[in-house]
Amino acid sequence: MTASPYYQDDYVTLYHGDCLTEHREWLTADVLVTDPPYGIGWSIGDHKKRGSVKHAGIQNDEDTSARDAAIEAFGKKPGAVFGGWQAQFPPHKQIVIW
Repeated sequence: MTASPYYQDDYVTLYHGDCLTEHREWLTADVLVTDPPYGIGWSIGDHKKRGSVKHAGIQNDEDTSARDAAIEAFGKKPGAVFGGWQAQFPPHKQIVIW
């Protein structure tokens, strides 16, 4: 499937959507920078003081399978993958915890 970029200039192309099912152009990139679901099952409830409204959470955040599938599809090329300490880390060479 060929998708239209969300943003593009001479140096970067960004796609907004599901990289595993909708957009496959990213596989030709030189480096992967992604903020996938962390695999922690995050959701939120109503909290009037904080102004939050209950919702089901983040899609595909029940486990790390979405993150791991994207990393596997990209292969051994370099990447920066955002995540949380609460879930198992992906196979890696280096980890930076912020």
